[in-house]
Amino acid sequence: MGRPAIEPQSLETLHTLAFNRRAEIARTGLLNAGERWLIEWQYQEPMGSYEHGLTQALANADGANLCRLYRAYPEHVVALQGYRTVKDYWGIVKHIAGR
Repeated sequence: MGRPAIEPQSLETLHTLAFNRRAEIARTGLLNAGERWLIEWQYQEPMGSYEHGLTQALANADGANLCRLYRAYPEHVVALQGYRTVKDYWGIVKHIAGR
């Protein structure tokens, strides 16, 4: 996916990134590391301690901290925001993952 030219400053910006990503997933049929992580998390697949800690940080972060986490984990943050706020995002991810 690569980093977009904008750095998110708000949840609204993260929502826009996730909304745009939903269209890209539907068009290409490809999942990135963030969407694969989302599948593992939602289906409670085993994770290592690092992934578990990252999941806890992402799940509990407020808007400002999600924007900060985006700097290191852009795909994960966009996937989480898509799951939380974008209509049909999760359905498209599940479908492509064969779930």
